[in-house]
Amino acid sequence: MPIVRFAFKQPAEAVYRFVTDPEAVRSRSVSFGERDVRVEKRGDTLTNTRLVEAEIPAFAKKLFSPTNTVTDTKVWDPSKRTARFEVDVKGVPIKVSGTIAIVQSGAGCDYVVDYKVTCKVPLIGGKLESFASASTEKGIRQELEYNQRQLDQS
Repeated sequence: MPIVRFAFKQPAEAVYRFVTDPEAVRSRSVSFGERDVRVEKRGDTLTNTRLVEAEIPAFAKKLFSPTNTVTDTKVWDPSKRTARFEVDVKGVPIKVSGTIAIVQSGAGCDYVVDYKVTCKVPLIGGKLESFASASTEKGIRQELEYNQRQLDQS
């Protein structure tokens, strides 16, 4: 499973509060050009549903639309600052799931995402998994860099 690590300058509790704030999550989605953003927090579960424009590889353009509804659900354990997450792209046979851990490190913290991409498409499934995994890593890094900029401004 791929792992993405990001070192935040802020302490773990501040980062946790930011990434679990529905308004911060909504603002990030809007700033990335996502549309019809709906963020809902129920207890320790944070769900972000939005319309996303995606880059589709040439070999899959006839199979998939570049505009999709994406639902990202994170179930947080506040006492440990960890989460389990799933990303579902409606109408696309690709699933992303994994874990997040926010760990204090000196004055800042490490944000660690361990994820898995699965695809259930005969013949091209492996290619799609590789593409989706690289896209997922890129998206995670962009989101974390955005979060760092926002935290630096507050």
